[in-house]
Amino acid sequence: MALVIGIGGALGTVLGGRLVTRMARRNKGWTLWLPMGLLLVTKPFLIGALLVESSTLCLMLLVLPMSVAGLHLAMAFIVMHDGLEPRTKTMVSAFLLLSMNLVGYTLGPLIVGGASWAMGDLVPGEERLGYAMVMLQALSVIGLFAYWRAGYAYRAFDASAPSAPSVA
Repeated sequence: MALVIGIGGALGTVLGGRLVTRMARRNKGWTLWLPMGLLLVTKPFLIGALLVESSTLCLMLLVLPMSVAGLHLAMAFIVMHDGLEPRTKTMVSAFLLLSMNLVGYTLGPLIVGGASWAMGDLVPGEERLGYAMVMLQALSVIGLFAYWRAGYAYRAFDASAPSAPSVA
């Protein structure tokens, strides 16, 4: 697992960063849209990994999602730092990391544990946790939508770009 996350994550972040840099030259929105798209495309692999019983198949399914998992964070820092004064970058970066850790390491396990417990007798005990984590993946659609909309807002920094389409 460490090799999948470490090597895959490093390669995915470097290669994804290069691709984002190239695409963002034409349109700054791609700084957020590419990580969003990659996370969306890899979601089925992650969900499959949570549901399979074979540890070998689980690791194989995790290679792609873990390779792009860190890319969105790097892009968030790029976007955030682009609009900040140099003296505020460290404080805002620290606040972002604190917020992500508080939410991710506090609410994430509570939500998964609560969903697993709420399933009661509907799902056998050993499988509840996997299904609860799959349910949590559905919540990530909110974050993906936020990245999509934020791409249009970030693109507004580029004066030559057309405005964002309205969402009803």
